[in-house]
Amino acid sequence: MASLQKMLRLATLAGAMLCTAAAHGGVLRLVPTVTTTAAGTSFDLALTVSDVADLYSFDVSLTYNPGLVSFTSVTEGDFLSGAGTTFFVPGSDDGAGEIAFSGATLIGAIPGATGGGTLLRFHFDALSAGVAAFDFSDFLFVDSSFGEIAMDTVPASVTITAEPGGEVPVPGSMWLMALGGGMLWWSQAGRRLRG
Repeated sequence: MASLQKMLRLATLAGAMLCTAAAHGGVLRLVPTVTTTAAGTSFDLALTVSDVADLYSFDVSLTYNPGLVSFTSVTEGDFLSGAGTTFFVPGSDDGAGEIAFSGATLIGAIPGATGGGTLLRFHFDALSAGVAAFDFSDFLFVDSSFGEIAMDTVPASVTITAEPGGEVPVPGSMWLMALGGGMLWWSQAGRRLRG
Protein backbone atom coordinates (compact mmCIF):
# COMPACT_ATOMS: atom_id res chain seq x y z
CA MET A 1 0.00 0.00 0.00
CA ALA A 2 2.84 2.40 0.83
CA SER A 3 4.38 1.85 -2.60
CA LEU A 4 1.06 2.66 -4.31
CA GLN A 5 0.82 5.87 -2.32
CA LYS A 6 4.35 6.82 -3.30
CA MET A 7 3.63 6.06 -6.97
CA LEU A 8 0.52 8.28 -6.97
CA ARG A 9 2.38 11.11 -5.25
CA LEU A 10 5.38 10.85 -7.60
CA ALA A 11 3.21 10.73 -10.73
CA THR A 12 1.26 13.75 -9.56
CA LEU A 13 4.42 15.68 -8.69
CA ALA A 14 6.19 14.76 -11.94
CA GLY A 15 3.25 15.88 -14.00
CA ALA A 16 2.98 19.13 -12.08
CA MET A 17 6.68 19.85 -12.61
CA LEU A 18 6.27 19.58 -16.38
CA CYS A 19 3.89 22.52 -16.35
CA THR A 20 4.97 25.77 -14.78
CA ALA A 21 1.75 27.77 -14.58
CA ALA A 22 -0.96 26.94 -12.11
CA ALA A 23 -4.40 26.48 -13.65
CA HIS A 24 -7.37 28.51 -12.45
CA GLY A 25 -8.38 27.09 -9.11
CA GLY A 26 -11.28 26.23 -6.95
CA VAL A 27 -12.23 26.10 -3.30
CA LEU A 28 -11.34 23.12 -1.11
CA ARG A 29 -13.52 22.74 2.01
CA LEU A 30 -13.71 20.43 5.00
CA VAL A 31 -17.39 19.99 5.83
CA PRO A 32 -18.39 18.08 9.00
CA THR A 33 -21.69 16.17 9.09
CA VAL A 34 -22.25 17.74 12.54
CA THR A 35 -20.90 20.89 14.17
CA THR A 36 -21.48 19.58 17.71
CA THR A 37 -21.38 15.96 18.89
CA ALA A 38 -20.84 14.03 22.11
CA ALA A 39 -17.75 12.08 23.10
CA GLY A 40 -18.29 8.42 22.30
CA THR A 41 -20.04 9.12 18.99
CA SER A 42 -18.83 9.01 15.38
CA PHE A 43 -19.01 11.63 12.64
CA ASP A 44 -17.79 12.24 9.09
CA LEU A 45 -15.81 15.06 7.59
CA ALA A 46 -16.33 15.55 3.85
CA LEU A 47 -13.58 16.99 1.68
CA THR A 48 -15.44 18.98 -0.97
CA VAL A 49 -14.33 21.00 -3.95
CA SER A 50 -16.18 23.74 -5.81
CA ASP A 51 -15.52 25.86 -8.88
CA VAL A 52 -12.78 23.56 -10.17
CA ALA A 53 -12.05 22.91 -13.85
CA ASP A 54 -10.45 19.79 -15.34
CA LEU A 55 -9.47 18.12 -12.03
CA TYR A 56 -7.58 14.95 -12.96
CA SER A 57 -5.67 13.99 -9.81
CA PHE A 58 -5.29 15.12 -6.21
CA ASP A 59 -3.83 14.23 -2.86
CA VAL A 60 -4.25 15.90 0.52
CA SER A 61 -2.81 15.65 4.00
CA LEU A 62 -5.13 16.53 6.86
CA THR A 63 -4.29 17.45 10.47
CA TYR A 64 -6.44 16.85 13.57
CA ASN A 65 -6.10 16.67 17.37
CA PRO A 66 -5.61 12.99 18.37
CA GLY A 67 -6.51 13.85 21.97
CA LEU A 68 -10.04 14.79 20.90
CA VAL A 69 -10.77 12.53 17.91
CA SER A 70 -9.61 9.22 16.49
CA PHE A 71 -9.37 8.68 12.74
CA THR A 72 -11.06 5.43 11.68
CA SER A 73 -11.14 5.40 7.85
CA VAL A 74 -11.48 7.35 4.62
CA THR A 75 -13.61 6.59 1.57
CA GLU A 76 -13.64 8.06 -1.90
CA GLY A 77 -16.35 10.56 -2.78
CA ASP A 78 -18.24 10.57 -6.07
CA PHE A 79 -17.00 13.79 -7.71
CA LEU A 80 -13.81 12.60 -9.43
CA SER A 81 -15.19 9.14 -10.24
CA GLY A 82 -18.07 10.88 -12.02
CA ALA A 83 -15.57 11.82 -14.75
CA GLY A 84 -14.23 8.28 -15.26
CA THR A 85 -12.45 5.33 -13.67
CA THR A 86 -10.29 6.31 -10.70
CA PHE A 87 -7.47 4.88 -8.65
CA PHE A 88 -8.07 5.70 -4.96
CA VAL A 89 -5.33 5.85 -2.32
CA PRO A 90 -6.62 6.06 1.27
CA GLY A 91 -3.36 7.46 2.62
CA SER A 92 -1.92 6.72 6.01
CA ASP A 93 -2.58 7.91 9.55
CA ASP A 94 0.47 8.41 11.76
CA GLY A 95 -1.65 8.24 14.94
CA ALA A 96 -0.21 11.60 15.98
CA GLY A 97 -2.71 13.83 14.21
CA GLU A 98 -1.97 13.65 10.49
CA ILE A 99 -3.59 11.66 7.69
CA ALA A 100 -1.08 11.84 4.83
CA PHE A 101 -1.47 11.51 1.06
CA SER A 102 -5.13 10.54 0.70
CA GLY A 103 -6.21 11.03 -2.87
CA ALA A 104 -7.30 9.71 -6.23
CA THR A 105 -6.47 10.00 -9.89
CA LEU A 106 -8.38 9.40 -13.08
CA ILE A 107 -7.07 6.64 -15.33
CA GLY A 108 -6.50 7.15 -19.03
CA ALA A 109 -6.27 10.08 -21.42
CA ILE A 110 -9.57 11.72 -20.52
CA PRO A 111 -10.61 15.22 -19.40
CA GLY A 112 -10.79 15.91 -15.69
CA ALA A 113 -13.86 16.64 -13.59
CA THR A 114 -15.35 20.14 -13.66
CA GLY A 115 -17.68 21.75 -11.15
CA GLY A 116 -17.93 20.66 -7.55
CA GLY A 117 -18.69 17.77 -5.25
CA THR A 118 -17.28 15.42 -2.61
CA LEU A 119 -13.75 14.12 -3.08
CA LEU A 120 -13.25 12.15 0.16
CA ARG A 121 -15.08 11.28 3.38
CA PHE A 122 -13.00 10.99 6.54
CA HIS A 123 -14.57 9.02 9.42
CA PHE A 124 -13.74 9.92 13.04
CA ASP A 125 -14.69 8.87 16.57
CA ALA A 126 -15.10 11.67 19.14
CA LEU A 127 -12.97 10.88 22.21
CA SER A 128 -13.23 13.75 24.68
CA ALA A 129 -14.73 17.20 25.16
CA GLY A 130 -13.19 20.16 23.32
CA VAL A 131 -13.09 21.86 19.94
CA ALA A 132 -11.52 19.57 17.35
CA ALA A 133 -9.90 21.58 14.54
CA PHE A 134 -9.25 20.05 11.10
CA ASP A 135 -6.95 21.66 8.55
CA PHE A 136 -4.78 20.93 5.51
CA SER A 137 -1.07 20.38 6.05
CA ASP A 138 -0.38 19.73 2.36
CA PHE A 139 -2.28 19.25 -0.89
CA LEU A 140 -1.69 18.93 -4.61
CA PHE A 141 -4.31 19.20 -7.37
CA VAL A 142 -3.52 18.72 -11.07
CA ASP A 143 -5.46 18.94 -14.30
CA SER A 144 -5.47 16.51 -17.25
CA SER A 145 -2.39 18.25 -18.73
CA PHE A 146 -0.61 17.71 -15.38
CA GLY A 147 -0.68 21.41 -14.61
CA GLU A 148 -1.07 22.35 -10.96
CA ILE A 149 -4.45 23.75 -9.92
CA ALA A 150 -4.33 26.51 -7.30
CA MET A 151 -6.86 26.01 -4.49
CA ASP A 152 -8.27 28.20 -1.74
CA THR A 153 -8.89 26.23 1.46
CA VAL A 154 -11.53 26.36 4.18
CA PRO A 155 -10.76 24.38 7.38
CA ALA A 156 -13.38 23.06 9.82
CA SER A 157 -13.99 22.36 13.49
CA VAL A 158 -16.35 20.17 15.51
CA THR A 159 -17.31 20.89 19.12
CA ILE A 160 -17.30 17.74 21.24
CA THR A 161 -19.34 17.73 24.44
CA ALA A 162 -19.06 15.38 27.46
CA GLU A 163 -19.84 11.73 26.91
CA PRO A 164 -23.58 10.91 26.83
CA GLY A 165 -24.90 8.93 29.78
CA GLY A 166 -22.77 10.77 32.32
CA GLU A 167 -25.83 12.35 33.95
CA VAL A 168 -27.95 10.79 36.68
CA PRO A 169 -31.17 9.57 35.04
CA VAL A 170 -34.34 11.38 36.10
CA PRO A 171 -37.29 9.00 36.39
CA GLY A 172 -40.52 9.90 34.60
CA SER A 173 -43.44 11.33 36.60
CA MET A 174 -45.66 8.26 36.04
CA TRP A 175 -42.94 6.02 37.45
CA LEU A 176 -42.61 8.28 40.51
CA MET A 177 -46.37 8.24 41.06
CA ALA A 178 -46.44 4.42 40.85
CA LEU A 179 -43.54 4.15 43.30
CA GLY A 180 -45.22 6.56 45.74
CA GLY A 181 -48.52 4.67 45.47
CA GLY A 182 -46.76 1.35 46.09
CA MET A 183 -45.02 2.71 49.18
CA LEU A 184 -48.31 4.11 50.51
CA TRP A 185 -50.05 0.75 49.98
CA TRP A 186 -47.16 -1.09 51.66
CA SER A 187 -47.27 1.20 54.72
CA GLN A 188 -51.08 0.78 55.00
CA ALA A 189 -50.80 -3.01 54.66
CA GLY A 190 -48.12 -3.06 57.37
CA ARG A 191 -50.42 -1.16 59.79
CA ARG A 192 -53.26 -3.58 59.20
CA LEU A 193 -51.05 -6.55 59.98
CA ARG A 194 -49.70 -4.96 63.18
CA GLY A 195 -52.94 -3.50 64.36
